[in-house]
Amino acid sequence: ALKKLAQSDMESDQMAAQYQVEEHLFEVKDKGSGLFSYILRDNAFRISLSRPKSGAVPMAYVQISSGLLSAYSPQLAEAKLGAILEQLGAIQTARVSRLDMYVDFTASVDMESWDRQAWVTRAHQVHTYAVQGRFSGWAIGMGGVIAARLYDKTLEIENSGKEYLKDLWLKAGWDGISPVWRLEFEFKRRGA
Repeated sequence: ALKKLAQSDMESDQMAAQYQVEEHLFEVKDKGSGLFSYILRDNAFRISLSRPKSGAVPMAYVQISSGLLSAYSPQLAEAKLGAILEQLGAIQTARVSRLDMYVDFTASVDMESWDRQAWVTRAHQVHTYAVQGRFSGWAIGMGGVIAARLYDKTLEIENSGKEYLKDLWLKAGWDGISPVWRLEFEFKRRGA
């Protein structure tokens, strides 16, 4: 019923498509994703839910926001998620399908100055990116079991609005002006 409200042409109906679990007020999205019929989203979790008794499909596929992981330990984030999922259905087995590890840093090096051959990798794809003519970063091996990104996180924040990171960086000694770069490695389960 809430998904149907989210599909309404009336904005007031769309705004009413919310579902409360624990202290989280989730937006119910108007569409599912792939094998998952329902999507619940707030600033901490994106939970894709399958239909009850859907057989081999897991009950849920969840993304935990970087904001939540910046505020809490992975164990506490997992406990918060577990409390929510217990109210939505029976959890069989929890598995991690992807893990992103990163480090944020500043540097005086021009990150655009390297050519593609500077990257020592088995990956078949090495890409550079720019936003409005400004170099934004590198992506290496995307789509593989292990991938890497090196990108201007301060530039990304202009679009994502993840302003909480600036406070964390300032506490760690950031000058508030220099670009902050993020080196991020993405590991998929089949690569473990």
